[in-house]
Amino acid sequence: MSRNELGKIRQSAVIMNYGPGAIIDFRVPGSGAAASVVSAGLEQWEREAARVGTSSSDLKRVTEPRLAEKLGVKYFRLPPVAHDGGDDEDKSSALIGVRFPDWLQCPDCNLLRPSSKWGKELGGPA
Repeated sequence: MSRNELGKIRQSAVIMNYGPGAIIDFRVPGSGAAASVVSAGLEQWEREAARVGTSSSDLKRVTEPRLAEKLGVKYFRLPPVAHDGGDDEDKSSALIGVRFPDWLQCPDCNLLRPSSKWGKELGGPA
């Protein structure tokens, strides 16, 4: 699947509202088309970091000793989202998502097909 940038999301929104498994709705820049993605899990954060050449140890860690002890973990990770004022070419801070739903319906003929069978470019909302 090709990599498409849909928009920006704040770290606090990922932590509170749109964690792994949540459905995030975006409007495609330029066309206004609706696009929904399911936020990928924590293991995907590490795979994506390795893909773009960032080691998993470079992902920001947060330590909160009392909570970590209670949950039986050593540390917590901040979600990989782009920061304002950052380099647009830096793709190491991208939250990964999977298109949802993957089956789409044609508004004209009501044909139902997987998204891969439709055009590759994102269209208008109609």
